[in-house]
Amino acid sequence: MTRIESEKVIVNQKAEEIYNFLGDFNNIGNLMPEQVEGFTVTGETCKFTIKGMATLGLKYESKTPFTEVVMAKHEKAPFDLKLICKIADCNDGTSELQLFLMPI
Repeated sequence: MTRIESEKVIVNQKAEEIYNFLGDFNNIGNLMPEQVEGFTVTGETCKFTIKGMATLGLKYESKTPFTEVVMAKHEKAPFDLKLICKIADCNDGTSELQLFLMPI
C-alpha cells in the first residue's frame, strides 16, 4: 500500500481546538461523506461502512496533546492502516494541519 500525504493546510483554529476535535470520534463522524453508513462510536473506537465496499474500524493509537492524533485499524478491517494527523500551532490563532495515511 502506498503512503498518502495531504498538503499542509492552515486552519482558523488554535492547535488545542483542532486536537480536541480530532480526539473525539463523535466529531469525526460529522465529517464523513454520504458514502459512509452506520458510523458508530464506542469510546476510543469507531466503526463504519463505505457503501458497496468495506466495513472499517478505527481506534485511537496515540494522542500527543495539541500536536498529533494517531488512529489505527480496529477489529477486522480489510487492510492494515494508520491515519496520522499532525498539528502545528502558528501562534496567531491559526494552525497548520497535515494528514498521512499509511500501511502498518
